[in-house]
Amino acid sequence: MSSHSASVPPVAENYFVSRGICAHPVITQAFHPRRGWITYPICKRISQREVRQMRREGYTDISLRAGDRTADFRLQELMTAP
Repeated sequence: MSSHSASVPPVAENYFVSRGICAHPVITQAFHPRRGWITYPICKRISQREVRQMRREGYTDISLRAGDRTADFRLQELMTAP
């Protein structure tokens, strides 16, 4: 695995850094059109590789937490450059 695929998607990183949060975002929930919002039982760190995998599995949205802030993103926006 390259460091590129393990890096935080730039859109998410920019969002949290612009608010003074430097922690690595973790997935708290993911949205699948047929299943609704699914809460993650573990703290899974977000990476570009994880975004691509979730997109292949049919997920469309994700909720990330870093520090004391949580934000929702569309997977499509995380796959694009800032």
